[in-house]
Amino acid sequence: TSNFVKPRNYRFHKKWFSLVKFAFDNWTPPEIKHRGSFVQKDFDNFRGNIIILTGHNKTVFNLDGSFEVKPKSISFAKMNEEEFDVLYSKTKVVILDNILINYTKKDFEEAIKKLETWD
Repeated sequence: TSNFVKPRNYRFHKKWFSLVKFAFDNWTPPEIKHRGSFVQKDFDNFRGNIIILTGHNKTVFNLDGSFEVKPKSISFAKMNEEEFDVLYSKTKVVILDNILINYTKKDFEEAIKKLETWD
């Protein structure tokens, strides 16, 4: 027997990025100074943190013997459609639980529908 692997949907991938960008745009981290400058929010780091919080991550050693959690790749070559669907569902939970905490689930779902210009 052979296993059928559903190919990845580019528009669904774009929808995930729209969701994460929406969360990033609505995220207000605390104002913190480090060495005289305000710490900046960064989309790539935010995106990686979202992926980590979904559980799609790996723990790696640094040269100094410490370790850190890094996001795994969500590239088309590294993840099939079923895995990406799970990531998308978990991403919604992470965003609602950690970033858009003032949103009700209904408000959040309505906001997601507005992002669905990806069709």
